[in-house]
Formats: sequence, C-alpha cells, structure tokens
Amino acid sequence: MHFDKWLEDAESAIRLGSLADRVVLIIARHQKGVVPALRPGDKETLSDAINFFERAKQGFALLDQPSVNSNSRSFVSSFSAAARSLDVSTSGAAFVAEMGQLEDILARLAEAQAEALGASQLTAAREFFGRLAAEATDAVSNAVGRTPASNVKAWSLRSGS
Repeated sequence: MHFDKWLEDAESAIRLGSLADRVVLIIARHQKGVVPALRPGDKETLSDAINFFERAKQGFALLDQPSVNSNSRSFVSSFSAAARSLDVSTSGAAFVAEMGQLEDILARLAEAQAEALGASQLTAAREFFGRLAAEATDAVSNAVGRTPASNVKAWSLRSGS
C-alpha cells in the first residue's frame, strides 16, 4: 500500500472521529440540560452526521449492486464504520432500520424537536457515536502505525527531510 493512501486513511478517520466526538458532545449537552438550545454550528454538525448515515446506506446498497464511481470509496468507508459501530448482528434489514432510527434522532435534535425523543433514544445515539469515535481512533492508530515502504524512507532522506 502506498504511503499517501495511509495518510488519506488517517485523515478520513480523523475527520470521522472529530464528527463523532462533536455529536456526542451535542447529545450530552442536551441530555444534561447544560445548553437548552443548539449552539452555532451544532445544526451543521448534525447535518454532517445525517449525511454520514446516507453515505453508509449507499455503501450498504453497493453490496447488492456493486458499482464504482467517485463516491464509492466514501460510501463503503461510511458503511464499514457504521457496521463496526452498530450493535446489530441479525440482518441487513435490521442494520438499515437502526441507521434510519439514529438518523431520525439526529434530525429531530437538529430541528429542535428533541422533546419528542426519549432518554433511551438519545442514549442510543450517543453510544453509537461514542463507538464510532473509538473506531476512528483505532483506524488512525492503524494508519499511522504502518511501516512505510522502503522507497518512501529513502526518498524522504534524499530530499533533506
């Protein structure tokens, strides 16, 4: 595997982990009642998290009808991260349903309709994004911990790095 691919993997995992951390904080603030309304930027963060679920669903759909386009890697990566973070091991239908429920929780939170959500729903979303953040941290560690190809090291030494 090429060194630039490792860096791309690490960057992608860092972005996903950051998103997951921010969502956990938004939900935790809401659950604790520390901040009754969304802060500036929270709605955008929740929208990004909802888009993550949309990409994950697209990645799941690629299992049945594989096709390659410019978004395929993002879809498959999102699907893989969601699959590792969800607590569903029964079927594809349960996986999609669970993602849909989490997506709905975030949408309600973003639309300031969180009062319609139960404590268990918020806890489930918070736990999912906590697991997603942990998965992303592991992915960053794996990407950064790889040994680069010998020619990369030789090139970097010759370039004065």
